Amino acid sequence: MDILQQRISSGILLATFNRPERLNAFRKETFQELLDIIRFFKSDPQLRILALTGNGRAFSSGADLSTLGKGESEAEMREELDLMQDLTRQMIACDKPIVALMNGLAVGVGVEIAMSCDLRFATNDSWIAFTEVQRGLFQTNASMYILPRLVGMGRAMDWMLSARRIPVVELEHSGFVSVVFPAESLMPSSLERLLALERHAPISMQWVKRVMWQTYELSLEAVMEKEVEGMLVCYRSEDLQEGIQAFLEKRFPDFKGK
Repeated sequence: MDILQQRISSGILLATFNRPERLNAFRKETFQELLDIIRFFKSDPQLRILALTGNGRAFSSGADLSTLGKGESEAEMREELDLMQDLTRQMIACDKPIVALMNGLAVGVGVEIAMSCDLRFATNDSWIAFTEVQRGLFQTNASMYILPRLVGMGRAMDWMLSARRIPVVELEHSGFVSVVFPAESLMPSSLERLLALERHAPISMQWVKRVMWQTYELSLEAVMEKEVEGMLVCYRSEDLQEGIQAFLEKRFPDFKGK
């Protein structure tokens, strides 16, 4: 298997890209495995957070160029591209948070997958690059849609046309990553934040993610209507009563997602 799965708490699933000898490059089988993991994560009511990381010194070096286009017809290539694009659709449509733990480098498809996550944590030796223009390729996985929204049009154009390495200092300054940890403490430091996310109200987090991904396409009035809709759902939830009671009793709430 190209991806290892591990529950690191009752509600957190860790998926580790596990082709370190290829810097966790993605082949067709890897995309299918990750798509299956996303679907499993969505369907399991006990799981609340999915974290993605890489084994070794890379998050992912991108598509495995040694297998790209080898003997494939255009129809077969389109089928593989549709698989890649569907992965992004599933990640964005998922009502639960997905977090990228970016150890080391993330290039091409690797950084595109990180962009489809809701949060990105990095290490002090992390860097990314959009190398497609150096290979005669083109971006996929909604990167043309997501990157300008994360860092602005001018910076996104620079990153994609220059194909240069973007160091972690620039990633943090641009808001591309939320936090930077020392490489040796990525997992324990990330776990602390993931456990904090796990304690939050699932319904509230679902609505934050659902509306946030739509914000750029909706009018002011439409966003405000979504806010009313989400608030009414929360008002009717058992989690709201638990949240209020926990606040009054000065304890952590025990949210059930109901």
